[in-house]
Amino acid sequence: MRPHWLLLSFLGVFLFSAPAEAKKLLSWRFESDQNRLVFQTNEGVRPKAKLIYDPTRLVIDLPGTNLGRPTVNRNIGEGIQKVRVGQFKEQTTRIVVELTPGYTLNPEEVKVRGETPTQWSVQLPTPQRPTMPPVPTEQDNQPSPKTAASPTNTKETPSLGFQVTGNGLFVRLDGEEPEDIALKRSDDGRWIDIYLKDVTLPKNLVEQAFSLEQYNVTQVEFHQDSSSRARVSLKVEENSPGWNAFYSQLGGLVLLPKERWSAGASNAESPSQENGRLVSNSASEELATIESVELANDGAELLVKADQAVEASGTRTNGVYEITIPNAKLARPVSGPQWDADNPVSRVRVRQQDAETVVVKVQSAPGVKIEALNQPEKQLVALPLTRVSSSSISVPPPKKASPPAPIPDPSEEDVLVMVDPGHGGKDVGATGIGGLSETDILLPISEHVAEFLREEGVQVKLTRTQDRFVSLEGRTEKANRADADLFVSIHANSINMSRPDVNGLETFYYSTGEELAQTIHKTILRSVDIKDRKLQRAQFYVLRNTSMPAVLVEVGFLTGREDAQKLKKTAFRRRMAEAIARGVLKYVQQNNL
Repeated sequence: MRPHWLLLSFLGVFLFSAPAEAKKLLSWRFESDQNRLVFQTNEGVRPKAKLIYDPTRLVIDLPGTNLGRPTVNRNIGEGIQKVRVGQFKEQTTRIVVELTPGYTLNPEEVKVRGETPTQWSVQLPTPQRPTMPPVPTEQDNQPSPKTAASPTNTKETPSLGFQVTGNGLFVRLDGEEPEDIALKRSDDGRWIDIYLKDVTLPKNLVEQAFSLEQYNVTQVEFHQDSSSRARVSLKVEENSPGWNAFYSQLGGLVLLPKERWSAGASNAESPSQENGRLVSNSASEELATIESVELANDGAELLVKADQAVEASGTRTNGVYEITIPNAKLARPVSGPQWDADNPVSRVRVRQQDAETVVVKVQSAPGVKIEALNQPEKQLVALPLTRVSSSSISVPPPKKASPPAPIPDPSEEDVLVMVDPGHGGKDVGATGIGGLSETDILLPISEHVAEFLREEGVQVKLTRTQDRFVSLEGRTEKANRADADLFVSIHANSINMSRPDVNGLETFYYSTGEELAQTIHKTILRSVDIKDRKLQRAQFYVLRNTSMPAVLVEVGFLTGREDAQKLKKTAFRRRMAEAIARGVLKYVQQNNL
């Protein structure tokens, strides 16, 4: 298993225990009239909660707890569609409250309360459908002065890829992180353009416009200027504040209004050309860059290094030490220490909390005390770590549990799986009987794999979400840059058309992916009617150049008489996708990822 030290998201508060016997979930109920989930265990637990989108669902994990019975699905009604209770891992029971598609929750209003260590309640706000203000007049819809062709249909309701948040705007980019983000304000101050390099917008956003009456914005437009550049345009009031833009680990573009703006700021925000590359001169470029988080002095210190002076503050909450660094941004990627079993720190989580704030959360290993934060140098933040002898550790008596920490960010999930639909765009891949090609089936299967995994609370990104070409280098770079835990590439096989007798499943690995390949391969054979053509070791580019366990699954032969007929059917492709997903889940559980 690949060692981990750093993920660009928190998972909330981690508490580790090794009980001799698993706790039991004794009962649970959902009180529809109160929008409240209530559950009870036979021993004290500490739930971990997180909110996940697409579709929106609240996931509550009970560490060290055994359900002892099959998964239960209970339909609820409008807004909250159903509640599902099942055994997620060997020692973790998972409760999922799933919302009806199109509804969402405000995470700040979700309250988890411990009445006693064994009795808990989760209070949910009323689910809401996002709404938008009325469509502006025809005069308001006049195109941006710098736009040759603006969107023609302005909408009242938001797209699934565009949301108005409590702080600004969010545009989902399907996991595509822009190579560069640049902002430019028009001379009259009425339009702000955000340029995104190497990004393809979701199809349902391209050349669309949405009316808005928030944050001094009256209209938002989406343009795909070329295959390598997208643009988001905000129609604003003439003397309104400027905006900041940055990529979020939620998988999209976050737009936040600045507190103050003057007419002279438009020049400061104009992008310039530097060696043919669009460069933003906005205030965000002046932020300190957090370059690394490292262990030093034989594990006696955790050091956070920046490229210029920073001022950090620290707080201690529920056993986790949180370092807040304002006026800072994260390097891509942030480098970290080598990980081993004797490390004094058990968990480190780093994220860009907002456009100008970096947060580092640290949990010490057992027997290690975190001392007060200090700054030996202007560009260096140090967190002293002191090992405490076991004889000096006192265990307090049990007491009434206090409510857990607030629900973490929607993106804070345990495992990140990169699913890679092979080929695409100009590269149609293999073509078989009846003209069926790889591009006809690989993206639907991959999307179904992602759907099944997300239903189980696993974070998923795809190397492509449209029928477009992505290079092999681009696929592996995306997985490595995202620090994915697993990489699953999906393909379909072929051979000479004169050999329709050749059919079956093949799964390939290169080095660290052998166990993952075995688990997925066996899971598919147990649940899908397909011949076994065994596991094989291969030096495919995407297997050799990914830094995590990686596999390539050939879901059947397009030139095979049996496989081609099956792969044409949607039901078979869904069964194949579910089997792949279950194999991934089994591997995650076996390796405690």
